[in-house]
Amino acid sequence: MLVTVMQSCRMVITSLWGAVYRLFGEDDYVIAVYGSFILSVSVFVLINLFYGMMDLTGRPAFLYKYKIQGEHVDPERYKQAVMQVVVNIIIVNMPSAVLMYHGAVWRGVSFGYDGIPDLFTAVLQFIGILLIEEVCFYYSHRLFHLPFFYKNFHKRHHEWTAPVGVVSINAHPLEHAISNMAPVILGPLVVKAHLSLTWLWYTIAMLNTINAHCGYHIPFLMSPEGHDFHHLKFNNNFGVIGLLDRLHGTDRAFRKTAAFKRHHVVFSFTPSNQLYTDYEESLKEKDD
Repeated sequence: MLVTVMQSCRMVITSLWGAVYRLFGEDDYVIAVYGSFILSVSVFVLINLFYGMMDLTGRPAFLYKYKIQGEHVDPERYKQAVMQVVVNIIIVNMPSAVLMYHGAVWRGVSFGYDGIPDLFTAVLQFIGILLIEEVCFYYSHRLFHLPFFYKNFHKRHHEWTAPVGVVSINAHPLEHAISNMAPVILGPLVVKAHLSLTWLWYTIAMLNTINAHCGYHIPFLMSPEGHDFHHLKFNNNFGVIGLLDRLHGTDRAFRKTAAFKRHHVVFSFTPSNQLYTDYEESLKEKDD
């Protein structure tokens, strides 16, 4: 039964991908470079149009109340961040797509109808991709927190102590290439993921980084509390999934906060900044 379901899923995905592949003229370069670029930019723009509306207008109020730090956004400052993002997309994202294509060709990655993985293989490859990103992003991120690299590169990103979605790629272009793009691209190349799985990964990675920076802990959505705390304090939560932060103890201060207690999907409509508000005080009492 399970095998039949998995085979059916693979057939559906193959059919859907075939339609996408034909849309790009069955040209490997076009779909890998322009298709990947269009996909990632479209996801970024569409999601940030929604968050940007809330950041700049405070509307709709029933969602704006879930803003974690509760700071209003300066429109001029927001505009400057958008301009930096546009620069990064042009001079980093597009060349990265070209490099990804050539790397994929060198690795023997499939772009078209053949090579669609079965569900079990796709899950294993996805886990591998996730772990590779965690390692690459964690250590490159910590590198950019060293005094020289922070002062000359990473400080630009951390000027937003209360981050917003568009800030996710508001960074020096060199940092964007090394710490944002490279960890996302390397995983699919290492595991030789079919382009269809790579596109799924790009979409999830983009949604995750926007959510991590969005500044809103909206009910039933993934928690951004961990990375929001990183922007607030600078010295905790350097990774993506928290695995290496736990290993290296770089989440120690975060784990003593109310933000950690609410760092999960919230299934109530109470704003997260009203949850566990006395948690830090209780820890101080225990320390005393």
